[in-house]
Amino acid sequence: MARNDIEDLQRRMAQLEDEREIRYLLGRYGHYIDLGHEDAWVGQWADNGAYDLVTVRRDGIGYDGAVRFEGKDQLYALVQDPAARNLFEGGSLHIQDVNLVVRIDGDDAYGHSYSIIMLRDGEEVQIRSAAMVRWTFRRIDGRWRITEKKQRKMADGSAFTDTPAVSAFDAAKPAA
Repeated sequence: MARNDIEDLQRRMAQLEDEREIRYLLGRYGHYIDLGHEDAWVGQWADNGAYDLVTVRRDGIGYDGAVRFEGKDQLYALVQDPAARNLFEGGSLHIQDVNLVVRIDGDDAYGHSYSIIMLRDGEEVQIRSAAMVRWTFRRIDGRWRITEKKQRKMADGSAFTDTPAVSAFDAAKPAA
């Protein structure tokens, strides 16, 4: 193999490993919130991470309209809210990586996905929310962390006009 071929293979392997770590990060995101592991959930965020969402209050629980939580103190407040904790802990499924497309650019990464939250109500399961998400990540101290999660209601793609209209493979290639 030529040196350029080996370097290209190493770059592609590193990219696959980064993408896998980001996918695991999002998988753990859902598990941690569903199981009530607030410290682990907040630990996935950068110190100045932000969760920006537009949502609707239902049955007196949640938020109406646009809400932004910035920094770990506000993220803790979000997951430690008694109404949210009672609603989610042990009775929810947060699915964050549906149709995930990731683009990695050095120590920064960007992703687009769908988010579905299902809740158990007795023996019934219902969809609490379905949304589009834009993720930003940064490698900090050798580990990927969430720097922003921007979530919009299903079918409101207005905040995501930069979603690549190319294959997932091409979208994930680093900028030339």
